[in-house]
Amino acid sequence: MRSFTLSQTNDIPHQIPLEVVEVGGNITLHCPLSKTERKFFYWYKQPLGHMLQTVSSGSLTEQKLSEQFNNNRFNLTAGDSQCSLTIKNISKEDEAMYFCQGGTAYFQHFAAGMYLAVNGKLCYYSKRSDKIFR
Repeated sequence: MRSFTLSQTNDIPHQIPLEVVEVGGNITLHCPLSKTERKFFYWYKQPLGHMLQTVSSGSLTEQKLSEQFNNNRFNLTAGDSQCSLTIKNISKEDEAMYFCQGGTAYFQHFAAGMYLAVNGKLCYYSKRSDKIFR
């Protein structure tokens, strides 16, 4: 006869905050990381129903945006106690869960997360009729 033990911890899972931004607005996402935790850090985007995308990667000396995010709408900054990701001129395509991860070469952890909801109308372009539908 086998016996199994079920244990429960008192740890409360981290809840992800919700930020609502209007189309065309700007937002800065903050990731609290000490210099030790910032030896390597990453920002990720996960749109609902899609795989995780790497927005940026960095270290104490260099930060870079991934190719698809390397444009004038996304900006990455690293300070003494945090790394920040700024998104300008927000569109509905920016709506997603955003996570930051930091640590050393051997130990990484998620330091922050946020769901970015975008308020505004969707616009569709039809090649067939060459018109924009709202």
